[in-house]
Amino acid sequence: MPSQRWDSANLRVGILGGTFNPVHYGHLRAAQEVKEKASLDTVVFIPSGQPPLKSKDLASPHHRMQMVRLAIASNPVFSVSEIEISGEGKSYTVSTISALKKLYPADQLFFITGSDAFVDMPNWKAPDSIISSINLIVAHRPGTGLDKIKDSQLVKGISPASDSAGVMLLDLISGAQGMLVPVTQMDISSSYIRSQIRNGMSLKYLLPPEVQEYISINKLYLE
Repeated sequence: MPSQRWDSANLRVGILGGTFNPVHYGHLRAAQEVKEKASLDTVVFIPSGQPPLKSKDLASPHHRMQMVRLAIASNPVFSVSEIEISGEGKSYTVSTISALKKLYPADQLFFITGSDAFVDMPNWKAPDSIISSINLIVAHRPGTGLDKIKDSQLVKGISPASDSAGVMLLDLISGAQGMLVPVTQMDISSSYIRSQIRNGMSLKYLLPPEVQEYISINKLYLE
């Protein structure tokens, strides 16, 4: 799959951004379930270049991009974009969405975010512009209660969708309608993986073997 562009042909495209520091099975499984339950044609992973809140143990954009490439190589419905890591300055979601809409005007774009991140979205740059400019999918893990999502200042109401996949509809203050898509709870986090590495513990079954090997070869996250 191409690293920068996907084959545009009036597709339903999921956009999944993040630091992916490193990418792990939690990211991959959530992306696969959202792809299926929201009837997407493809999911594009977008590693952040310079996130607004930079972690002290953030691997370089090059390393994080390479790890995502390795992780998704066997899945033909996944691809990865360099749009943020090739840019200058801090990476803001609202700017990335605007750029993607200009690059792919014929595609229907869906911004995918986790339920915990969605609860925090009012603190992002221009959250109203985000929810009014792109279709929104919230990947709902059991750890974030529905009450927190209902109480978001971006949400007017939640109602069941007319399918059997457990999908809910979000009525947003922008007038648009988003989707709340349940995904499997996997108690894996990038910060936990980094702590495992620093403590000399095994990474088996936390992330793809190819990513584990890359981390080992490049001696990432040891400090």
